[in-house]
Amino acid sequence: QDQLGITETQAVGGTGALLQLAKNELGSSTMSALTSKASGLPGLSGGNSGLGDSLLSNISSMSGVQSAFSALGMDSAMIQQFVPIIMGFLGDQGVGSSLLGQLQSLWAPAG
Repeated sequence: QDQLGITETQAVGGTGALLQLAKNELGSSTMSALTSKASGLPGLSGGNSGLGDSLLSNISSMSGVQSAFSALGMDSAMIQQFVPIIMGFLGDQGVGSSLLGQLQSLWAPAG
């Protein structure tokens, strides 16, 4: 939040959008492994982001993440500023490199 100069709602919502994409793409068992390592994550992928569950639960592609960022009043370019911060946090929490690699490729900019 402080690193990007955004509100807490934007930080939580943006992170939640990326995590929801990961959950939909990688499956809930992978996400369980992730959230068991990173204790702060379960709350971020929930509906307490101000966006509501319906918007977050439908995220199945980066375009859905972009829509969520737009709904939060952020430019889609912000997504690539969130990714290294989340990846750093997950690495610090002891998330394995294979799982980090899956997330990195999932969240990589299309193009």
